[in-house]
Amino acid sequence: RKDADPVVVLLVDEIDHLVTRNQVVVYRIFDWLLMAEARLAIVAVSNTMDLPERLLPRVASRFGIVRVDFAPYRLDQIQEILNTRLSSHDASAAFAPTALKLCSARVSAGSGDIRKALQLCRRALEVRMAAGGVDGPADLAHLDVAMKELLKANPTAHAVGGLCLRARRLLAAALVELRKREADAIPLSKAASRYEKLMVAADGVSPCDDAAEGEEALAWPGELPVAASGPGQQALHLAEKLEAIGLVALQRRSFSQGTTLSLGADLDQEDLAVALEAVEPDEPLREVIR
Repeated sequence: RKDADPVVVLLVDEIDHLVTRNQVVVYRIFDWLLMAEARLAIVAVSNTMDLPERLLPRVASRFGIVRVDFAPYRLDQIQEILNTRLSSHDASAAFAPTALKLCSARVSAGSGDIRKALQLCRRALEVRMAAGGVDGPADLAHLDVAMKELLKANPTAHAVGGLCLRARRLLAAALVELRKREADAIPLSKAASRYEKLMVAADGVSPCDDAAEGEEALAWPGELPVAASGPGQQALHLAEKLEAIGLVALQRRSFSQGTTLSLGADLDQEDLAVALEAVEPDEPLREVIR
């Protein structure tokens, strides 16, 4: 291209969905920057905060990073957006204040995605309108129905209920660590350590206390028992199974950095928490998940 040609700005939204194991597509996109007189600027939008750290060295070497972080919406911000939307359509009376506050709290405690809050409110209002002969705004009962229906509409979250107990324990451990670190990805070793603690607290046994029981508990339906002696090995085995069905994503780095774990592209912390809480038999652990 010539010097007089305009600069092309390429916007790649949700680029984290292109970060596969070999990252070929991402590499080719950023490799355009090194072409002679490319006159190209790339703006990449990701839902994960740690995307640059997840890129392979050969991909990261293609460009210089200017990072702009956007924090998820807080409870008061989500509530303000919802109230503004309603008041702009003279519909402030359509929702009970407690329903809006709960909706804002649930979304802010999870992904902080305003789109999920709007989906919940829209579905809650549809449930309220479908209840003929009932006066009053959409309330907590209508919102609760909307939350359950939207969860069932997410096949990835719905799959959590069919997992073996130890797979659900590992997901709960990952959820606790993700919340604790306020991160999108965590070291698998941290999830494995938390997994062992949850097994001891909820079931009174370490993952490696009973080898035979452990092998049966690690087996997927229709699969032969699998031997995995320690909690780290069990966590890796379970994580690989969960990755195969899209519930988590593993990023295998160098030996010194280890493997990181994040939730799958179609699963956020809020949906995972609701799905785990619905099938968790241990009441104290349900409180932790909630």
